[in-house]
Amino acid sequence: MKRSFPLMISCLLMLMLCLSGCSNKAPKETSVNSTAAASETAATEGQTAGAIETSPETVDGINEDIPQASEVFTMDDYTEPACGMITVNGPLYKSDNITITADSFETDSTDTYLMLTIENTTDKDLSINCISSAVNGFMIDSGFSDDVAAGSKTETAVVFENTYINACGIRTIASAELVFSILDLVDYTQIEETGLLTVTTDADPESAQTDVINGELLYSLNNFQIINKGIIEDDEGMSMIALLLINKTDKDIFVSMKDDTIMVDGSSYPTLFTEDLPRGKNTIAMLPMYDPENGPLTFQESAILSFSLQDMNSWEIIDVTDPVTILRETL
Repeated sequence: MKRSFPLMISCLLMLMLCLSGCSNKAPKETSVNSTAAASETAATEGQTAGAIETSPETVDGINEDIPQASEVFTMDDYTEPACGMITVNGPLYKSDNITITADSFETDSTDTYLMLTIENTTDKDLSINCISSAVNGFMIDSGFSDDVAAGSKTETAVVFENTYINACGIRTIASAELVFSILDLVDYTQIEETGLLTVTTDADPESAQTDVINGELLYSLNNFQIINKGIIEDDEGMSMIALLLINKTDKDIFVSMKDDTIMVDGSSYPTLFTEDLPRGKNTIAMLPMYDPENGPLTFQESAILSFSLQDMNSWEIIDVTDPVTILRETL
């Protein structure tokens, strides 16, 4: 069940090749785009910009004064987070087809596990897939999928990589939010979807988290922000820009690159960068510098990015940002 960060990047590269689409150094300088100019850009391109509106349920507004990061961003921290005791009584989810029970959180030197017991009460073999997962309010993909035979019960685990947990500043597991899709294993038709399931622990949410809202502010509009956390390289030498996305709006937002392209050192390249960010959630997202024809880019000087934001319910374009330039120090 364990996955490694290099393996994830390798899988991403394979996907980019198939679709033909797309020294730890902190960036020296990043430009901040203008909200007004971004709106003008969207209008110029004839796109419908649906403004993000706050509601009484929307989380408090975002601080525009983003401090500089005191440390270089890394994805090499495997520190084991503390695991609180689960406070859920009884099944996490129960239907005529399946029962899911959250048993405990456990951790080791590479991953953190949400231990589950899944019981299939039907006469069909079922596939259980986690289609959305978050820890302490940060979206962290688990890649969870498991099969449960007809009329049987299995003990399994949703796995979260410690590198992502630490990148999100999580020191103690206070909560997890998950959505499962239940499929017929024969024809893979969906039988049901659980909706959002929340697992809480006895940990104090206030002390479970360290502040990671720092870096270079790239974009800010009505409780949505994009922050540059820094530039890192994977084990194969591919540079990646780490982005912190913060969504405190009342919309589920889809983030991508404008025209699915990125400018690196003066040349334009396709990219498959996309992120789904539900309302009220944050995420650390990796934007790889990769040429589908020639492999990893050297990224010696600068990258120019322009983001597209869409409402995931209506797919209406919310905004298309001004281009922002990220400069990196040359070796």
